[in-house]
Amino acid sequence: MRFQDGGITCKDEILEDWKMNCIPDNIVNMTIDDYEEFLEERRYLMAQKIKRYFAVL
Repeated sequence: MRFQDGGITCKDEILEDWKMNCIPDNIVNMTIDDYEEFLEERRYLMAQKIKRYFAVL
């Protein structure tokens, strides 16, 4: 995996980017066959992010 694309230069930056965009960490181990699992995990992460946002309003 190249971390230079898009201005990301290290593993910590890409992990933070994935966290901000609700991308599961285990995406690097997934294949196209895991797409439904990816969507399920991403939906959960997005719901948690929205829940935290509304909790501080």
